Amino acid sequence: MLHSSQRLRAFPPVAPSRLFGLALLGLAAPQALSAPLPSAWTSPLETATASALRDVGPPPRVGDMSAMDPALVALLDERIAAVEKEPTSVEARVALGFAYESNTIWSLAEECYSQALELAPDENQWRFRRGVVRHALGEIDGALNDLRAAATAYKNTPVVQARLGDVLRLIGELDEAEAAWRQAIAAEANQPQPIEYAASRVGLAQTLIDLGEPAEAEALCRRALELQPDYKQAHFTLGVALSDQGRDEEARPELVMGETSFQQFPPDPHGTQLREATRGFSRRMMLIENQVQAGDLAGAKQGLDEVLKERPNDHMVLNLASRVLLSSGDMEGARELLQKSLDVSPNEPGTLIDACLLALRESEAIVGQLGQMQMAQQQGQPLDEARFEELRRQGTVKATEAVEYAAKAVQAAPTVGRNHYWLGVAQRSLAGFATDAQAQGQQFQAALQSMQNALRLGCTEPGFNQQLAQLYAQMGRPREMMLHTERHLSEFPMNPIALQMMIENSIRSGMPELATAEALTPYVERLLAVTPGDAGAAQFAVRVYLTVKDLDRAESALSVFEKAAAGVPQAAEFITAVQAAIAAERAAPTDPDGETTDDQTSDQGA
Repeated sequence: MLHSSQRLRAFPPVAPSRLFGLALLGLAAPQALSAPLPSAWTSPLETATASALRDVGPPPRVGDMSAMDPALVALLDERIAAVEKEPTSVEARVALGFAYESNTIWSLAEECYSQALELAPDENQWRFRRGVVRHALGEIDGALNDLRAAATAYKNTPVVQARLGDVLRLIGELDEAEAAWRQAIAAEANQPQPIEYAASRVGLAQTLIDLGEPAEAEALCRRALELQPDYKQAHFTLGVALSDQGRDEEARPELVMGETSFQQFPPDPHGTQLREATRGFSRRMMLIENQVQAGDLAGAKQGLDEVLKERPNDHMVLNLASRVLLSSGDMEGARELLQKSLDVSPNEPGTLIDACLLALRESEAIVGQLGQMQMAQQQGQPLDEARFEELRRQGTVKATEAVEYAAKAVQAAPTVGRNHYWLGVAQRSLAGFATDAQAQGQQFQAALQSMQNALRLGCTEPGFNQQLAQLYAQMGRPREMMLHTERHLSEFPMNPIALQMMIENSIRSGMPELATAEALTPYVERLLAVTPGDAGAAQFAVRVYLTVKDLDRAESALSVFEKAAAGVPQAAEFITAVQAAIAAERAAPTDPDGETTDDQTSDQGA
């Protein structure tokens, strides 16, 4: 459990340059691509009055630009020239400030915004911008003064309140920080079209944890994850809130999921201008990659769309854009971009592996449809054999495509373990569609050979041991299956899928010492701890205990399921069936060793 003295240090430290560079480029929750502008910010940038038309000094310059990206140098030269042409133009000074800020040249951005404020002292939007860059420079007192003034002027702009709350929390002014974050959330409700940003809820949750109120913080994080399921900072903050309530088992997986997280903010009204002023391909792609890692797929897509306008045939951009669309569920869009990338770079290993992954995703979807048809058949519904065979054919085509793409990647880069790994995964997928045992066995052997090649080449893909365990299970090699199952669980000890695989493989291993209630209970209990309130996990626990004939634990797990599945129509049928199975098992005669002599009832219950 985290003690109060640790709370201010509970969140991963983030370098100011990375944090602000990302946030100012519009890194925000994916619910909206732009923020509503406060009315004071919708007027033209040129707001200087006649009395303010005076010389505020030359435009600030970078001393030596010889090592800078040529595109950035050209932009700065252009905007400096604009200031020199119209030295009293607020618009020109601010545009130069945007160029410096978006490319993390904080000190010169601060000078530009100060000059703009000399020309237009009532324009608090430039005071806000100056507060942001002062924070990035570590000038906390100056940042706080600017952000307080901006927050007073723009009470209904969420990002202004959020930025103020962030600085206040940093210096330990927690009550004022809480008020600022709550105002950010209230401002969202006051927009012409009310909206909720995950970032605001996480910011308030962090402050509440510092104030010793983890229960409300937990609720805020769970809401944030409903709004943005892949938001890593929300997972990490939820883990801290759970830990502060003494719920360490529940906290661990959340903390793991948020290990590489960083702070986000609601959308910035100047985000478009800042993005347009970003130069340097590598930097822009790094920022977009970070957005993807943070789960901000909408922000990443917006950035990639802008880069693609300049580099429409760059395979790196096309590949990343396809991955973003695939993660967003747009399979058609992902396929179109990947095909364009393949046309541009047909032998690029990264492109070929991305094409393999897309084909695998499509084959997995078909596997799911086949499974549903088989389940319906088991429940008494007639099987549409023509449809079933057509789906099998389509799945074979997609899995074959995946194998072909991965094989080309191996041919292009034979010393890269990752290429062999994905070839093995694709070969294993193809084996699942085989119609005879011999063809299936050949594909399994080919997959194993590819996996072993990947292992020798030092492949470190996160799912490596999981794939090997599943492959050995299909090949009927239980000892190797358990070896890699245990390795996978050691890598991901709180992962529900890894725990479920450990339990299932222990039962199917044929090793009696592994398939006992005593051996399985620690894994089942951990699974239930990391999935609180999940009806599926509770149902799985019931089935496990029925399978190993631990009726008392089955009844206990059934109670957990009843609470988790309250209100689910199908739950009552399952509960009744399990209760009948338990009663029949207890009524069945036993042999001298205490085992029931008729396994049919328990088999049906399981």
